[in-house]
Amino acid sequence: MDTEPVPSVLDRNRYAEHPEANEVLNFLADSVAEVVNMGTHVHQWLQREASKYSLIYDPPLLLLRHYLEMIDACSILLREGASRPMKANLRGALEAYLQLEYLMSEEGNLERRSRDYIACHLRRQLKRLRKMDPDTQLGKQFRSKLGEGVLENSSLGEIGDLEARRERIKDRLSTEYGDSDRAYKEHREKRGSGTVKWYQLRNGPRSLVELSQAVDEERIYVVFYQSFSGSVHGSSIFQEFFQEDGEDLYLNPLRTPRGATTLTSIVMTLSCRTYRHIIECFVPGKMPKLESWYEDYVMKQVRKIQNVELDFSSDEDS
Repeated sequence: MDTEPVPSVLDRNRYAEHPEANEVLNFLADSVAEVVNMGTHVHQWLQREASKYSLIYDPPLLLLRHYLEMIDACSILLREGASRPMKANLRGALEAYLQLEYLMSEEGNLERRSRDYIACHLRRQLKRLRKMDPDTQLGKQFRSKLGEGVLENSSLGEIGDLEARRERIKDRLSTEYGDSDRAYKEHREKRGSGTVKWYQLRNGPRSLVELSQAVDEERIYVVFYQSFSGSVHGSSIFQEFFQEDGEDLYLNPLRTPRGATTLTSIVMTLSCRTYRHIIECFVPGKMPKLESWYEDYVMKQVRKIQNVELDFSSDEDS
């Protein structure tokens, strides 16, 4: 790198030079990495089950993959002491968890809700293709906002190709996902403009908080998702960057792992719930393996995390 960072703002060697802190961060990161590792097995079990049936397994499979990517990034951030950015990933993981819960919440609804999910995805694709087409009203509005030059190097293809792709999507919506598309249109007529979430169809939850209520997980929404909002959107920067020292205030440097142990515990607890519910719904025969892993690893690891005493609330380098 040509430019060295200002050490008081960002010291990339901060924890490498302090073995105790580095050991704790590696321990926390390894704990999350192990949970991700188990998640890859759950993903594989679900993928094998999905291959026996139909595309209705795609939404839960891909939501699980999204969940795993979010928490895998948490292990990378933890190893570098960057616990604050973990909250954005955790919110993404929580959204995936709530959607998975709703997909699986009522026996007999999995296929219909999976089809609703795919139909909403196809509707978004259709809108995107119309936006790319300069001959459509939506395309004209898009260009008036961004300018013609924005799309000069687009790899979407010729206009004829866009039209053909739109027709293929319309055909799928009218045949494979006809019932879900009718539910989409009914919802659009009632609610007007705005993004349609798949779980809103058929008089479903109108928002994420209602989704959490529908699956009896409002506590998780309020305690974790809602409380992380300030970190994600920048409205809690004063309490997160300033540190009190008696009567003085000072700015924490970047990569100060405040709350790292709590965030690690949240990842582990939420992941175990996610894996358990997926296995119960799709591959109940794998439950003994999950329970054995939980007893042999998770319970012991959580106790160790609770006993971590290293204080991350102050700058040990100063």
